[in-house]
Amino acid sequence: MGKKNFTAEIEHYFVIEEFEDGWDIDIEHYDSVYEDKLLDYCMEVLFIPEEKIKELSMTNIGMEIFLEDLDYDDITDDWYAELMSVSKKI
Repeated sequence: MGKKNFTAEIEHYFVIEEFEDGWDIDIEHYDSVYEDKLLDYCMEVLFIPEEKIKELSMTNIGMEIFLEDLDYDDITDDWYAELMSVSKKI
């Protein structure tokens, strides 16, 4: 399998429905005040490197995470495996 085909198969979109205790992020009452909290949550709890985060948003289904510039090293790293396990399958 060529590298071009491999990178096309990497998951770049994730949804988080539940947050760890103490983060005070409410999906139903979200507002722009949470924007910094979303980034902090991704970096501090999910251990996603900031440079891999393309966009974060909160919707009625949860926090949407869009990643970019992922490569083989990223998808074999612990943070990516954990993100796959805690995110909602869509």
